[in-house]
Amino acid sequence: MTYEMPTISRRWSPVRGFIDGGMTAAIPDPQTRARTITAYTDVNRVRDSLGLPDTKEIAVILCDRNGLVSWLARGKRSDEAAAELRAALAT
Repeated sequence: MTYEMPTISRRWSPVRGFIDGGMTAAIPDPQTRARTITAYTDVNRVRDSLGLPDTKEIAVILCDRNGLVSWLARGKRSDEAAAELRAALAT
């Protein structure tokens, strides 16, 4: 199963309903919406733990149900990273 986790600062928690409603409206596909989980948390802590230089980059993480990370890529999509992910999924 894949999930998308937009990460937003905790300071926006009071307007969480408005933000979540806007995200719901912006994602027309119900399956994609069901796999999108917004995290209201310390953005810098998440960014630092993933080794991201700023909030403009993303991380793709492959982990098991216990949270053990077996593969991680940062930045823009590349054919090399996609091939590595396919290989990691095959094992």
